[in-house]
Amino acid sequence: MTESAFTSRMLRALRAAMPEATIWKISDRYTAGIPDFCVLRRGVIVNTIATLCEVKLLKNGKHANNHHKAKLFVPLQQETLKRIGGWMLIWSEPQKKGYLFRPDALGDKPWHEVEALGFAELVERIRRTF
Repeated sequence: MTESAFTSRMLRALRAAMPEATIWKISDRYTAGIPDFCVLRRGVIVNTIATLCEVKLLKNGKHANNHHKAKLFVPLQQETLKRIGGWMLIWSEPQKKGYLFRPDALGDKPWHEVEALGFAELVERIRRTF
């Protein structure tokens, strides 16, 4: 599975789980540093709430055994997510588990120590959080 295929699968699931939201895939080769997708929902206090998320895929081989040591993010992505309060979604294809977190909220905790979730659990967590 490619990162693009995983992102498409996730967006289909989110659109089904969040019919009231507008969900855009915004990644392409011209948007370096901008997260992969955006969830827009009507807020009670503000008119619209936007949440952005960057997706990374750990495949068999390259990062499978040493995923916690893998350099997954370029500095521009990390800085952008911290500045906007965006989210990171890492999917481990070998484990069929994902990690959802805000980089600015990790502190000294490594990302791979965040609770690992199955695909359906990720969709539900995003639906409740975003």
